[in-house]
Amino acid sequence: MEYQSALDKINEIMGTIEGKVGVAARLLDGKGEILINATDIYPTASTMKVPVLYELYRQVDEGKIDLNQRVEYNDTHPVCGSGILQDLGFGLSVTVRDLAVLMTVLSDNTATDMLIDLVGIQNIQSTMRNLGLDQTTIAITLREMMYSLAGYDINDTSITFEKVRERLTKARSEDKGRATAEEDNDVSSPLDMIRLLTDIAESRTLSKESCADMIEILSRQKYNDIIPLYLPYGTTVAHKTGSIVTVRNDVGIVYAPERPYTIAIMSKQLLDETDTLRKLARISEVIYNYFTELT
Repeated sequence: MEYQSALDKINEIMGTIEGKVGVAARLLDGKGEILINATDIYPTASTMKVPVLYELYRQVDEGKIDLNQRVEYNDTHPVCGSGILQDLGFGLSVTVRDLAVLMTVLSDNTATDMLIDLVGIQNIQSTMRNLGLDQTTIAITLREMMYSLAGYDINDTSITFEKVRERLTKARSEDKGRATAEEDNDVSSPLDMIRLLTDIAESRTLSKESCADMIEILSRQKYNDIIPLYLPYGTTVAHKTGSIVTVRNDVGIVYAPERPYTIAIMSKQLLDETDTLRKLARISEVIYNYFTELT
């Protein structure tokens, strides 16, 4: 497939999506890329868990955190939305690595905030800046994001976990507040995301052991309805999805035969998130075909 043909196909798909879409994809050998709206800012939703994962392993490399150390899950931890920890009994003792697996593989919001508490949200932000990822901001926790989606004030002590969960499952607020905003929120760009993923894929900054473990965890992702959906069966994809109302994202590393590449597909202001999913998956398919057919 020729470069212009790939661009035309992607733009044709984008033209059928009611919302805004950005794409960045680059071969790890640097010999091919596709960038469309790649420096636009998008709410990350749960793709912010990749920066959290990265910061965790940075601190592991520095000897500040032991992946085998245990953290007790208690009544201050539950965060609604995706994940399983919120439904388990208090007193459970889980390893830090198990929290990383839950955060990434099942997109567990409670595990994510437990890790943010451990590594420090300001440290995540500082690390992104040190990597030169100036369009990436990690400003709020998942608890803050869920409160915002529910239309509640995080500082209102009368609002319980149960109230937030009930609102999100039965009647979401029309005012999504910070959760879908492009400032004072967790945001990034497709280009920043593939730069971070390239750093991981090539062990540019962190140890080979840490990067290999991050890739192993990302490869176990259970939500596979965008980047991997239309790729050949058995293709290894180490990725993280992100989904909230009006937003559908997926960022990762695709281990195509002899042509591994990083890819970030991000969207916002969607009118129909469900219909958009397969269209974003088709964009991923076009990119795979373009890269694997390059001579």
